Amino acid sequence: MKDEEKIRTLAHELRHAWQYKNKEYKFKIPNTNFQKFMGNVIYWVSEKELDAHKYAKYYCRDNCKKDMLKILGNIYTIYFVRIMYFVFIVPLMLLTLAYVIVHIVQYLKAA
Repeated sequence: MKDEEKIRTLAHELRHAWQYKNKEYKFKIPNTNFQKFMGNVIYWVSEKELDAHKYAKYYCRDNCKKDMLKILGNIYTIYFVRIMYFVFIVPLMLLTLAYVIVHIVQYLKAA
């Protein structure tokens, strides 16, 4: 990992520390498997993650010199991947979950 990527990662994580300290977003630990599942789904497009990426992008733009276009390109790639994840994968997961629930209900009615 290059120094610029380390700086971007550190800026991103420090933004989370700032968010937590200033109570910008709710941070809670999931206690059920469903909450963990939904947390993993929502994580990719959550406001706190997008805010941290945005902060890191601007921090690096203003403070890093070397390979900046590559770093910024990586950040935009992350946004694109997250949007595609939310648009395609989440609906597939929800359809699968609905399919399983329907079959469980049918099984329970038949029993």
